[in-house]
Amino acid sequence: MSFAVLRWTFCHKNMSSPDAGDIVQEALDSRRVADGRVRLDAWQASQPVNLDTLSKLRYYRPLLGQHDEAIDAAQKMIELRPHDAWERMSDHLRLGELYVEIGELEHAWAALNVVIDWPEIKDWYSAGMARSTVELALDISAAASRENELSEMAFDAAVQLLDDGCSTSFCLLEKARDCSRRLRRGGLFERFKRAAVEEHERIQRQLEGR
Repeated sequence: MSFAVLRWTFCHKNMSSPDAGDIVQEALDSRRVADGRVRLDAWQASQPVNLDTLSKLRYYRPLLGQHDEAIDAAQKMIELRPHDAWERMSDHLRLGELYVEIGELEHAWAALNVVIDWPEIKDWYSAGMARSTVELALDISAAASRENELSEMAFDAAVQLLDDGCSTSFCLLEKARDCSRRLRRGGLFERFKRAAVEEHERIQRQLEGR
């Protein structure tokens, strides 16, 4: 532990401890990111290593430009959920998103494939996690250069998910359109539009009790 972290912890030990979100928000508002990192380190040192702490670190570290620390937290969350497959798959998706943010697309692709290869994913094709899986595939495709085979592979993975029955939503259409145009596969954008309409109609039927 650095001297700065120890000093901050000592100075605040008798005060009510701020939450991680408060620390990060204050650092961003004051544009004192370095100070925010020190304070967040001190907060982390004072907390138990559990899913709640790690979830906050996974979310807040990137806001301070600390993606490596967020990835470390995300990986530890996966390790702490050996028997909760659904939550673990959600953690893999978030891990993939973090890798996309720093351009480590091979690692993002590996995280995505853990979810795609999960035998039970088809049970969740109409759930939010399925849409997040499609979105991560599109994000990988968009982040990869056209010369990178991952651009095509990730886009194909998104289309395959739709063909297998995975739902999507209108909020993903812009990403799908941009990927389709960039890869000069505009015809496949129609597949996304049709899937989005089908999902919208399904939700409408549920709301109407049919």
